[in-house]
Amino acid sequence: MLFTEMDIHPQIIQALEENQIVSPTEIQEKSIPHGLSMRKSHVMGQAKTGSGKTLAFAIPIIEKINPDNRHIQAVVLVPTRELCKQNASVFRSITKY
Repeated sequence: MLFTEMDIHPQIIQALEENQIVSPTEIQEKSIPHGLSMRKSHVMGQAKTGSGKTLAFAIPIIEKINPDNRHIQAVVLVPTRELCKQNASVFRSITKY
């Protein structure tokens, strides 16, 4: 499966491809469709470090965000400042366009 086969906005696909990310990892393949299909998503997954967990939840969040709504629409809780910076970097990279 490829990201282009998922219901993901072309601008996100473009940002992923620029980062040489074209096919989802196992955690992404299993969780992104659930996150995209549900009105309110509650998905729990577990995978090793470096498996792509951040993209697994970031893509559905970005897809569901309404940029015209100035209220909080999503909250991502992380245990450390370092992980917060890593998550922010991933979110910035896929929202480039």
